[in-house]
Amino acid sequence: MRSFRVFALFWFGCSVGFGQSTPASNLVKGYGSVPPVFEENRGQVDAEAKYLLRGGNLNLFVTKTGPLLELKNGERGAAVRMEVVGATGKGVVTGESPTGGQSSYFRGNDPSKWIAGAPQFAQARIREVRRGVDLLCYANDRQFEYDLVVKPGTKPDDVRMRFAGAERVSLTADGELKIETAAGDLVQHRPKVWQLAGEKREEVAGRYRILKAGEVTVAVGKYDQARELVIDPVVSYSTYLGGSSNDQGAAIAVDASGNAYVTGSTNSANFPTTVGAFQVAQDAGAADAFVSKLNSTGTALLYSTFIGGNLGVGSGSPVTGGKAIAVDSSGNAYVTGNAQTSDFPTTTGAFQTTNRSSFGSSVFAVKFNSSGTRLLYSTLLGGTAIQFAVGIQVDGNGNAYIAGYTSSLNFPTTAGAFMTYMRGPESAFVTKLNAAATGLIYSTYLGGGGLTSAASIALDSSNNAYVLGTTTAADFPTTAGAFQTAEGVGVTQNAFVAEISADGTALTAATYLGATSNSQFSQTQGMGIAADSHNNLYVTGYTYSP
Repeated sequence: MRSFRVFALFWFGCSVGFGQSTPASNLVKGYGSVPPVFEENRGQVDAEAKYLLRGGNLNLFVTKTGPLLELKNGERGAAVRMEVVGATGKGVVTGESPTGGQSSYFRGNDPSKWIAGAPQFAQARIREVRRGVDLLCYANDRQFEYDLVVKPGTKPDDVRMRFAGAERVSLTADGELKIETAAGDLVQHRPKVWQLAGEKREEVAGRYRILKAGEVTVAVGKYDQARELVIDPVVSYSTYLGGSSNDQGAAIAVDASGNAYVTGSTNSANFPTTVGAFQVAQDAGAADAFVSKLNSTGTALLYSTFIGGNLGVGSGSPVTGGKAIAVDSSGNAYVTGNAQTSDFPTTTGAFQTTNRSSFGSSVFAVKFNSSGTRLLYSTLLGGTAIQFAVGIQVDGNGNAYIAGYTSSLNFPTTAGAFMTYMRGPESAFVTKLNAAATGLIYSTYLGGGGLTSAASIALDSSNNAYVLGTTTAADFPTTAGAFQTAEGVGVTQNAFVAEISADGTALTAATYLGATSNSQFSQTQGMGIAADSHNNLYVTGYTYSP
């Protein structure tokens, strides 16, 4: 029998606060600075928009006549068209300064409607928005900027803006332009006006003027009419940390280059683009999973995609959430989670292409290519009752190991697996998918006569799977010589650690981890597990037991 060592770190059931900066908190600060990006419209939104940028409570669409801003503040919304008066509608809109990132939309189970690999840019330009004028859009942090590039022969006074959809446009005492909307105010700070003399900027005096009918122009001082003149208003707006509804980051993985892969769920139509650009139109109360890849410094979003469905099961809303993520040596991302939708996007030949659950809750497993532009596979996994995924790992051959728990008596298991039937009302499961997700290498229940749920999974160098979870079963299958082979007297809930052989046929080692005798609130729950290069295990969770 294999012996294995466990280092356990458990919190007692109380609040814990940290008052100092840690490397993790510094990392968060770095990732908080990811800039917004413009993505090319390939059918994500109405064809009028050629490029789009998604922010916290602001979405920006670049059209041939100027930017269109959509704002939301709680239940209030507004749309403001920042049109250049005299725009011909024949301007050419192009993306500039490509970031190398891409956005993909895999929604519903009709591949013809999926959108893959929409390129991302730092800015978008409308060339000849009106005769003699280009308009350049870009953004950073909580500010949106647009440059009016006035070419020689065009008078700046003739370049006017109209803010259709605004309730009122006025000048503040500081010379800023206040644009009032039903969703709050936009503020254009005093314009910066300049010309280039070689590599050097030469500042030109400028101020806003409001004309009749609410049109706005910029009065400028003396400048060289033989050179281009740039008028640069800066628009400030507020943003949320998240969207206006529920957003949850669930898991993160890191590749050999330090790129971070994040998954979770959101039902905010205005989820921030700093962690990805997602579908705007969502069913009320529904959620989509998201997958986002950031570079190693957190300064660029390499790709961002969502995955979900449009149709709920029965009368329920379509809800999908990512729960765990892993990445292989080629940068392919493996994601598992839960789907309550009847049209989850699966791929041809996948092991299970329909949601069998009468309650709608099925596990999904998907594999994205390294650029996030293509689903290499997507499959569902489950029986007719309820199942939830909690963890995923991938080995060197591209096989995925998924852990979770289920109440389905007909959860798919394989012949010869350690436990092919469910012994209690709820059982943990461990499933190993082949590299193409066309079949199961093994799939087994893991539990006793009580409630057993997995919380996390790890692999060792021999592809044995280690599962951490929680059980109320007095007959959970432990192994001879393990650290704790029986639950404590009167203890109702313990953590467990178990090792499944590489072929799934044997429980190589298993132990309870909890209180040895009953006391008030003697409950212990496992939460996370990891293995080092020597196959030692590290587990964490919490306990109420002294």
